[in-house]
Formats: sequence, structure tokens, C-alpha cells
Amino acid sequence: NLAKKYHPDRNRENQEWAEKKIKLIIKAYKTLIDSKLRENYDSQLPDLNKRNFDHKKPDAENKTNSVFQQVKIILHNLANDNGKKAVEDFENLNKTISNFALNEFLSGRDYLDCAFLLAEEYERLGKYKLALQFYKNIYETEKNNTNSSSHSFFIDETKSRIKKIYCKKLIKSATREEAIEYYQNVLKLHINNNERAYIYKKISACYFDLGEYQCAVDNLNIALNKKPTLKGISRIQTKLNEYFSKRRSASSDYNLT
Repeated sequence: NLAKKYHPDRNRENQEWAEKKIKLIIKAYKTLIDSKLRENYDSQLPDLNKRNFDHKKPDAENKTNSVFQQVKIILHNLANDNGKKAVEDFENLNKTISNFALNEFLSGRDYLDCAFLLAEEYERLGKYKLALQFYKNIYETEKNNTNSSSHSFFIDETKSRIKKIYCKKLIKSATREEAIEYYQNVLKLHINNNERAYIYKKISACYFDLGEYQCAVDNLNIALNKKPTLKGISRIQTKLNEYFSKRRSASSDYNLT
């Protein structure tokens, strides 16, 4: 369940984030089991949030084959568990219309819904780079849009999915050079120091495997600066110490905290 998934003991590299998630889960549970709290919460929900991807099917009597109508059908299919058909239609539009862009045919919230659901579908299909394009577009669209009622959900959720795709999916088949690029893309997100320390540690390990030892040192020092108590670094520290101890100029070339 969610409590197990986000428990701090299972997210030692990011305990601050996990603790916030647990607090939200506990708050949500208390709201659900208390009828007065639940009624009060529901009364305060903006109409946009109440929609919950509840997109109606375009009027069947409307025979127009306009792009607007096709895009609305794509959104309807995504919201009603017909993702395969939605992706097929979306890709057909991409092929037939030059510089096709969803946000030119959908309003703000509908665009976010459609882009997010398309990203989910591509992620489910294992097409992670296509999913990333949508998640990153949503993140960039929403990160400065603090007035949006959906702001918190889209920012937190898309950020989480971007990190997962880079650090758990694409990384599996990545070269060390590609891995460094993926980790550096994660650093562009708004993440806390614990997360940054973990990412810099992973970058350091990649540089070490590539034989770029000074870069490995530099990134490990950044990681330790972000989180002095960072765990899981003894192996690379030992290897770096062994390497630089063999060099006559170790004292001037190497300065690992």
C-alpha cells in the first residue's frame, strides 16, 4: 500500500520527501474516515479538480472531422481506458499535420490532462523517451504557474515520474556517458539536497568507471557537501584513494573531503 511504498525506512536516500508523503497519506486517511472532514474537503474542491479526468465523449452526431474534434476524441479515449486507440490516433495526427502541438487544440487544463495521460500510456508501453517529452513539457508549463488549482499535483507527480524514468528505466541500458546525461537532467529539477547528493554520487561512480577520476572526485565532493552523512560511498572513496595514492602528485591533484 501507499504507506509501505513511501515509508521513510524504504526511502533512506530521500527520507525528508518520504516523511512528507506519509504525512499527506495520514491526512488523507483521516479525512476519508471522518464524514465531517470529508464533506468540508469536498465543498472546498475547485470545480476543475472535481473533474478528475472525466472528459465526455464528443457529440456522436457531430460529423466534422476537424483536428479539434480528433483531439477531443483522443482525450476521451485516454480518460476511458482506451489508451491504445488514443496513441494510434495521436501518432496519426503527428504524421499528417506539420508541427502538430496538442496545446494549440486544447485549453490549459484539458491540455495538461491529455499530455499527462499520453505520457502514462507511453510509459506503460515502455516508450520512455516519448513519455519523458510529455512529462517534461508539463513540468515546464506548471513550475511557474502557482495559480493553477492542479499545480501541486502536476509538479510533484511529473517530477517523480521524470526521476523514475531517468534513474530506474533508461539507466538500465545506458552507457556511462548516457547515464551521466540522464542524472544531470534530473539535477535540473527542483529537488532537495538529499536527492541531489544521491545523484552526484551516482555521477561520480559513472566518471570513475570511465577513468575520469578527477571528475569523479569533484562530483563526490559536491555530494558530500550536500549531505555530509551520505551513505554508500565507502567503495568509491576507497578506489579513488587507491588510485591517487599511486600518483606522485596526489597531494596537489586530489583533495577528497
